[in-house]
Amino acid sequence: MISKHWAAKYGVAAGILLIGSILIFWIWKTRQESASPPLSFDGSSEALRQTVIVPTLDTPIPEGKSAIWCPSFQMAWNKLKNDIAKGPIQVQGAEAFAERLNKAEQSEDDLDEASSYSAAGFIKQGIIEKIQVDMAQKFPDVPRPTFRDNPLDVAVAYGYLKAEVKFEHPYLSNSEPAAFQARKEDSAEVRFFGVPRRVVEKELRSQVDLLYFDFGNHYYAIDLCRSSSPNQIVLASMPRKTTLGETLSKLNDQSADYLSKEQPFKFGHGDILLVPNMHWRIEHHFTEVEGSDKPLLNPSMKETWIDQAVQVIEFKLDRQGAAVSSESKAITHKGGLDFVFNRPFLLYMKKRGAKHPFFVMWVDNAELLIKK
Repeated sequence: MISKHWAAKYGVAAGILLIGSILIFWIWKTRQESASPPLSFDGSSEALRQTVIVPTLDTPIPEGKSAIWCPSFQMAWNKLKNDIAKGPIQVQGAEAFAERLNKAEQSEDDLDEASSYSAAGFIKQGIIEKIQVDMAQKFPDVPRPTFRDNPLDVAVAYGYLKAEVKFEHPYLSNSEPAAFQARKEDSAEVRFFGVPRRVVEKELRSQVDLLYFDFGNHYYAIDLCRSSSPNQIVLASMPRKTTLGETLSKLNDQSADYLSKEQPFKFGHGDILLVPNMHWRIEHHFTEVEGSDKPLLNPSMKETWIDQAVQVIEFKLDRQGAAVSSESKAITHKGGLDFVFNRPFLLYMKKRGAKHPFFVMWVDNAELLIKK
């Protein structure tokens, strides 16, 4: 008997996928600059030694590893669950993995409607044509998704996300040597951008919003552009918890407490902000649920399995851009504080006002940072 395959396809890559998705994820440039350096990484996650891709925010992070999460994989899983399986997806041999995805609260509701697309259905019912038409209308600048020939009883689950944050005023490149220090014995010279101490431009400094500051331990969280819309990007220098979700929850609590104070510290004249540059593209297979040795147990999906579960993420963060911001409140400290992200930190992007972020990364080392 020939088993059925439930397949999804992302972007221009070849192959049949069961749960597939693509995230093209930029901190968008607003003006041209000199030629950008090559990607710090472009390839399969199998080649990464210090970074993991996690399917959910409650997935434990290995010690000493950077970790990346985005919801495009969750979007495709949700479509398969709701439109094809008609209930939680059960995978023999990967029960805990599937259960995390089935219970995850993140969805397209956390995204700006214009930034995402997902669909699921059967080839014989025209799902491929629908995906191609819908994507061409919603994302005309994106290459049309292509699919190789498959039996008509194959199902496709597809997810796509493209998010941008546009800045009006670019930060400055840091020309002086600087290192990212993961541990005492592990440092690397990398490229930084930000606000050097000598900068006096009011609009450049006023766009920096300090969301949390522990003066004693020198932990802090910064929104790189207080008025960016609809999305924001936040970086936080803080201790990591067991999962990305727990780390986010701790930061949210600390930030809420800090911002409730009458006169919190503000980023002011003489303070330094330095952020490492990143530009990478990763293709990752969630092998935990792939293969005919992990059959799906749903009554409506007997004798089926996940052929491939793939996610592609491209992310870029550099000095370009900053949104026009309002005037800062009164400075409540003297200038001269350093807000330098040269040690492990949290990074997330979220639609302002949304419950959940749509991209989270724990940067534990320099593996994906752009080197000097």
